[in-house]
Amino acid sequence: MSLEKQKVDMGLFWAKTFAKGIGDSVMIIDEEGVLLWFNSAAKNFFCLSKSDQGVCISIILESPAINEYLAQGKVSTLELPLPKKPDQVLSMVLIPYGKHFLLIAQDAPYRHHVDRMRQDFVANVSHEMRTPLTVIQGYLEMMELEMVESLPHWQPYIEQMQQQMTRLEVLLEELLLLSSLQSHEVDENTLEVVDVPRVLENLIADVKRLSGGKHHFCTNIQTDLSILGNEKELNSCFGNILTNAVRYSPDGGDIRVGWYQDKTGKHFYVQDQGIGVSQKHIPRLTERFYRVDKGRSRDTGGTGLGLSIVKHVLIRHKAVLYIQSEEGEGSLFRCDFPPE
Repeated sequence: MSLEKQKVDMGLFWAKTFAKGIGDSVMIIDEEGVLLWFNSAAKNFFCLSKSDQGVCISIILESPAINEYLAQGKVSTLELPLPKKPDQVLSMVLIPYGKHFLLIAQDAPYRHHVDRMRQDFVANVSHEMRTPLTVIQGYLEMMELEMVESLPHWQPYIEQMQQQMTRLEVLLEELLLLSSLQSHEVDENTLEVVDVPRVLENLIADVKRLSGGKHHFCTNIQTDLSILGNEKELNSCFGNILTNAVRYSPDGGDIRVGWYQDKTGKHFYVQDQGIGVSQKHIPRLTERFYRVDKGRSRDTGGTGLGLSIVKHVLIRHKAVLYIQSEEGEGSLFRCDFPPE
């Protein structure tokens, strides 16, 4: 036996020893993503058997996007919808261990319980705020009509209040949408064949109006490619990504939009030449209200909920969000849908 082979075997031995002492689900995979070993927790959680050894982990987890995650080859985290349970999210940690990787699926029931309580609270508060805000908006409209002639110098202040009211209404609508996405399981009876090229055509027309001709749009859309899903949710998902590209791109920048299919599934992407974000912010971009630059987000009219909505729409469609960005170099946001 060669010295290199002995080192590999010894590394695998210590990796197994380490994994046996962990209560979470642990799988050992090689550099190619092939499953070599799993502990009893992983066996029960994923219903694994010896026949799964030697199979690529992306096939076992039904997520081709995990290959890019493994290709990073460094300690990192990933959230994936559970196979056959897309309404539940699996939090995974990748740890390099010599020539192998430990893939740890962490069980955090308490955190999920706290998240559920927070979601219910936000949903209830958002719902209760709709009525008073509607009343205030009505009185503002009445005041505007009365003050045009009698108190014209108040006009700018009334307009500013109306702008803030509109912003609050948008925030409430997004909070309620996010709460709905997180609270309800997908009803397969509501799924339909979504004409994604048509949806994108309408969304691109909308963001061009938002851009006001300040950006160049380049599209690469497979016109005969549809998907099974919820059109309203996908419309919100794609629209949020497109809107962000316009908001955070300088005037004159290119925005590339694509929709295509390959052997791993169907993919929607938006690539911009905007301000980009540093690597340390990328894992948190899909958190609610997380802002890289709070001041700039307010100036552009963002609510801090867009990418969180994107994340949960994709979870409900058994898809994942891939983000690639460099500060000052622009960003790529890609939605990877599994083969149907």
